[in-house]
Amino acid sequence: MIGAYAPCAKFIRLCRDSDLSPLFLNVSFVGSGSLVDALGKTDAHIIVTQVVPYPSDDSIPIVREYQDDLKATDSSASAGFGDLEGYIAVRILTLALEKIQGSPTREAVIDALEGLSKFRLVIESGPQY
Repeated sequence: MIGAYAPCAKFIRLCRDSDLSPLFLNVSFVGSGSLVDALGKTDAHIIVTQVVPYPSDDSIPIVREYQDDLKATDSSASAGFGDLEGYIAVRILTLALEKIQGSPTREAVIDALEGLSKFRLVIESGPQY
């Protein structure tokens, strides 16, 4: 399933109300925490893929930096998969923007992203993302 949490949760509830019990597969876009909240106590078998590390695993440098930046922005905020995915995407976009001479145009951004090749988001030792 590819969609936001509310329509996916509604579809899952409708299936369960009709006594259908398939294995539901969602991509990370759904927002796993929001999906769980929307489903409440609905009994369903669901797999949600994630394309980023666990957002509470501060042994990974990019996750630790994300947590630090998140706390600096909002001390009451909690780490989440969707937020971490967006954080990494913005870090990559920032790397590309730094390579552009002059004003960033659509083509300049695309060229800069395509020209990144291999890059490091983290300077310190450990896994690099």
